Amino acid sequence: MTIIECIILNEEIPDYMEVSWQNNFIYILVSKAEYLYSSLSERMLNIFEILKQFCGDILGEFSVIVETFTSEELTGLFKLYER
Repeated sequence: MTIIECIILNEEIPDYMEVSWQNNFIYILVSKAEYLYSSLSERMLNIFEILKQFCGDILGEFSVIVETFTSEELTGLFKLYER
């Protein structure tokens, strides 16, 4: 988990990031303002390309779920959970 966090931090420079183990998969949430200029598929593909390049062994061993949000999308999601 720490390896994934460090690599994504260095390669993607997110505004917010969460990496956690959820029962039987690794969950990665990444948010940054610049995602406003990318489609959802481009954002996710970029994260998986980073993981393939630097963490191929982890991808081969564990299932990974990636969610990507713009800063505004993540703020809206957090507000939704506050209710």
